[in-house]
Amino acid sequence: MMDVCALACSVVRTLALRGCERREDLDDKFSLFFVHLKSGQVFSIPRPLLDGGYTQGQLEFIEKALAPMDIELLPIETGL
Repeated sequence: MMDVCALACSVVRTLALRGCERREDLDDKFSLFFVHLKSGQVFSIPRPLLDGGYTQGQLEFIEKALAPMDIELLPIETGL
């Protein structure tokens, strides 16, 4: 069993705070889509695991996808 490091809702909340907006109309069965409002660039991140979380490996993949837009994923906003 993989260790869940972050809940999907926390990752989505963090992206919203970093100037990204969900594009649910573009989502598919593998990815969640967003637009970076500052640059207008559309990007996707993998859907979370069935338990609603991301593994460390998935978070690292997401960080690499965000790097070209100068978006920092960490620290993740938990809303607590």
